[in-house]
Amino acid sequence: MYSEYELEPGLWAHNDAIATIHIWEEASVEETPCPDVNESWTTVSVEKEEIPDSMGDGVEMTIITKNGRKWKYRMYIPDRWDWLIKLPLIRFLNDSEYREKIESMVKNEDCNSNIELLRIVCMLMIIGGHIIMEHHTEYNPLNFDFSISLFLRGAFAVAVNAFILISGYWGINFKWKRLLKLDIQTIFYSVILMCVSIGIGWHAFNLSRDFLLFFPILSKQYWFITCYAVLYVIAPLLNQWAASMDKALYKRLLILGAAIIYLWPTISYLFNSGQFINDSGYGIINFAYLYMLGYYLRHHYVDRASVGRYGGGYIFVSVLLFISQYSLSYALGFEFTSWISYNTVFVFVGAVCLFLAFNNMNFQSDFINMLAKPCLAVYLIHLHPYVWGNFCKELNVPEFHGCYYLMLIFILPIIIYLTCIMIDRIRVILFGRFEDYIVNILEQRFRFCL
Repeated sequence: MYSEYELEPGLWAHNDAIATIHIWEEASVEETPCPDVNESWTTVSVEKEEIPDSMGDGVEMTIITKNGRKWKYRMYIPDRWDWLIKLPLIRFLNDSEYREKIESMVKNEDCNSNIELLRIVCMLMIIGGHIIMEHHTEYNPLNFDFSISLFLRGAFAVAVNAFILISGYWGINFKWKRLLKLDIQTIFYSVILMCVSIGIGWHAFNLSRDFLLFFPILSKQYWFITCYAVLYVIAPLLNQWAASMDKALYKRLLILGAAIIYLWPTISYLFNSGQFINDSGYGIINFAYLYMLGYYLRHHYVDRASVGRYGGGYIFVSVLLFISQYSLSYALGFEFTSWISYNTVFVFVGAVCLFLAFNNMNFQSDFINMLAKPCLAVYLIHLHPYVWGNFCKELNVPEFHGCYYLMLIFILPIIIYLTCIMIDRIRVILFGRFEDYIVNILEQRFRFCL
């Protein structure tokens, strides 16, 4: 079942042509010929007010020319209609190319650059945190390297949680195509970088170990990707659950969840006692909670603070975390870093403050959007099981000290990020069309089976 709208011919076409717009629940892919260029066509425009709340994710257009010729188009259009969508019908493009073009246009319009900048900052934080971990700084309360490592690890630890808050805030609209793209891109880098590592002598071939890299999500080669894939699959259920709750009940649920997921572990780390959820925040429970919180922030939270207040809150939490861990390390006589875990109050509150600080900004930049687009590839490339550790050994990261170590933490992530962007661009140029072809075939098979 789908709704039908008759548009006035003058809105979108020449020569008294007629169009019927159909909205349906799932877009499909069909090979369709294009109208002859001699037949006058301009654009079809669909405004937000004309779309019901229950709309699906596609538009089917039956076009009738003045000569009585009929053309049918089915195109992908996302759920958020915050701008006027224009679909050129005179181009010799097939449906798949139309959808990709429209999807790109929507992403550029719909995703504010402040959130895209947050993605970049979070990825730089993640890389910086990995550099600190590879430095293997020895415990010494009077040593500069130890102090800077302890502070920045805590400040950077919020990045992963902030990423999930972004997903929850904007919502995940489940599509087989996106899930398959995630899987194929992960497999691509997992296998290619394994071969490169073997070729340059960073890794000796091991059949039982290397076989798992052909199934990186299932074998959890990248823990974040595996957890995110699970979150992506269950997101429709979380969306329905979130939409069915009133604000008061939702708020109580979040408070109770925060106490169990973050407050309890924070106290448990201090006394070295057991936890109800013993995964340090690296599991689906933390991801699901942050997703639900992001949804709440978008639909129910009334934001009265400024960028400065949220930014100040993030800095305050980071400093408080550093002072607390430094003091405990000094009192205990060994390095105490348990509160850097993703399931502690410090990291949780810091991530929320950081997210809200960027969310309160409002600007558009094509350059920022372009840099943020391959963020996933940056993660997959730099954190490959056979790449990161060997790269840091080649660079001799533990030998950097003092100001040089501090410069390494802030400059190297930028170099790595830009390098990974170029690598991913090469992948898209060489294999992008082939990957899309495989994704389309698999998507059709999954749709047929289900």
